[in-house]
Parts: sequence; C-alpha cells; structure tokens
Amino acid sequence: MSKSKNNQAKLNQQDEILNILLVPISIVLAGVLITASILYSANVILERDQLVTKTTLRKVLQEELSKNQANIAPQPTVQAPSQPVTVSEDTLNNLKSTHVLFLGDRNSKIHFTEFADPSCPFCSLASGDPAKLASYPGYTPPIPEIEKLVKDGKASYAWVYLPTHGNGEVAAQVFYCAYEKGVFWEVHNKLMVGDGYNKVEYEVRNDVNKVNILSDYIKDIVDPEFINQCVKSGKYKEQLNKDMALANQWSVSGTPTIYVNVEQAQSANFADVQALISKYQN
Repeated sequence: MSKSKNNQAKLNQQDEILNILLVPISIVLAGVLITASILYSANVILERDQLVTKTTLRKVLQEELSKNQANIAPQPTVQAPSQPVTVSEDTLNNLKSTHVLFLGDRNSKIHFTEFADPSCPFCSLASGDPAKLASYPGYTPPIPEIEKLVKDGKASYAWVYLPTHGNGEVAAQVFYCAYEKGVFWEVHNKLMVGDGYNKVEYEVRNDVNKVNILSDYIKDIVDPEFINQCVKSGKYKEQLNKDMALANQWSVSGTPTIYVNVEQAQSANFADVQALISKYQN
C-alpha cells in the first residue's frame, strides 16, 4: 500500500473516531454551557484558582435561590384571573342556606367562601404556617384574619373541599366531623400547619385506615374515637362530592380560592381579601 493510501486510511479512521465522539462531546459541551449560564445569571464570580466542589457550588446556588425567594409572590395552584370572577347573588344565597360547613350568621353583610385542599401547601401558607411564612416576607395569610372576623360576629364563612393536590380527602372528612362537634377552627388550625400538615400530606394521605394518626394528633381537642368512627363510617364522603360539584359550579379550579360575597379575591393574600371587604362594607 502506498504512503498516500496509508495517510488516507488514517484520515478516514480519525473521521470515524470523531463521529463516534461527537455525541458525547456535544453533551459535555452543553453541560458546560448550562453550568456557565447558571453561574453567570447568578452573578457569581469564582476566582480562577478556587476549587469548585459540590459543596461550594451548592452553596452558591442556595444563596442565589434565597435572594430570589423573597421576590416570588405566593400564588394558588391556578393563578387568579386579571378580571374579577363573580357568582350570582342567587348562587351565593343558595350556598348560605344549604352548605353544611358554615360558620357565623348566615345574614352577615360580609361572607367568605374558601375552596381549599388540606394537602395544598399554599392553603397551609394561607392558614399561617410559620415555616412557610418565613419564605414570604410581606405576605399576610388571610385565614387567621378571616377567623377573627367570623368569631367577632363581623362575617360568615363556608369551607369547601377541592382536591387540587390529591392527598387531603381524609383530613377534609376530619374537618366536617370536627365541625359537627363545634371545633372546626381548632382542628383546622392544627392540621393545616407544621406537623399537622405533614401528617396529612405525607403520612395519612387518602388512607381512611390511617385516620387514627390525625385523630391522635388532635386528641387534646376532640375525642379520637369519635373522629375515627365518623370518618370510617363514610358519613361525609358524599359531602366531599357535593363540594367538588360546587367548585365546578363556581368555576373554581385552584386552591386556595377565596370569595368575598360574590367576588373572587385576586390572590390568597389578605391585602386582596381586605380590598373586597372594604368594598362590600361601604
């Protein structure tokens, strides 16, 4: 074989090797570009002789995430529309006269309707979970404020179950059972935040046979045997279906969604709820 043929064979062999390596090289280069983009967007300048380890990189990213976290406004699972969503007066009056979980005077000038899921993290935030509030400076949870108004006789309130996050069915039944005993707020407030929320979301989920985990957690408020029997009997199972039908009637698809009288608040921040309260008080 001539020297030129040998050279050509070597070139062909190099081309084949390059073709084989092209894909993994491209992947590596893409990874490098993505990493560079992340570091650049985070405005992080690493010294040339600094050793970049997993620990240092994780620290950089966590710092940047922490800086931006405060700028993230809490939103429901489906963002409220730019234009107010309303229901008819007849629709509201029907809810006020028939809905089971209702607190306060049904003739109150101000009425709140909350569509919620006990396994919804933003519902937990709206209920005032301290651990979650730490990440949202400037945010005022609306549910504690609504509770005060209802207890002071200044408003009425209806709680409606809407399973947007999928693990709150048992807890929703516990709420109805607790309401039957006159301790809705006490049980709601204990199960919607901290360890209570974690038990709902991660331990019990929708397993009726695990209701004892919740009933034992709230035993200082209500008899656990009553809660166990009430939930396992399925007494309020059909009520949850009625709640979901009501949410569909009101065109609600995200949680938490809060109505003040016939009008939906623009967000689950008490500032937006307060704006509607002021509107309907005048």
